[in-house]
Amino acid sequence: MQIQPNQLWTFKNNTPNEKYVFIRMFCPFSGSDYVHIAILDEKLDVTVAHAPFCLAAVTESLGSLIQSEYKISLPGEGFEIWAEAFSKGKAGYYSTSVAEAVTV
Repeated sequence: MQIQPNQLWTFKNNTPNEKYVFIRMFCPFSGSDYVHIAILDEKLDVTVAHAPFCLAAVTESLGSLIQSEYKISLPGEGFEIWAEAFSKGKAGYYSTSVAEAVTV
């Protein structure tokens, strides 16, 4: 499974498919790989605009690829805010499954 930016996916343990994962970007940072995602509801409206995850958690969470080049308008400032705070030790990332994170 190759994850790329702008893909729209279902995710495991999300039955029926009430939410979807949009892959925003990859970020190698401090020697690790992170994936920044957005969560969309069943109507494909954005419910979470930015959530950083470790790559392994996202890879293990994804179900079926819905669309390879999904177009959506999202605010851009989430990554920059996260990166600055993360570099200072004041932000983190999810290492749990996407399903667990969206129920928190």
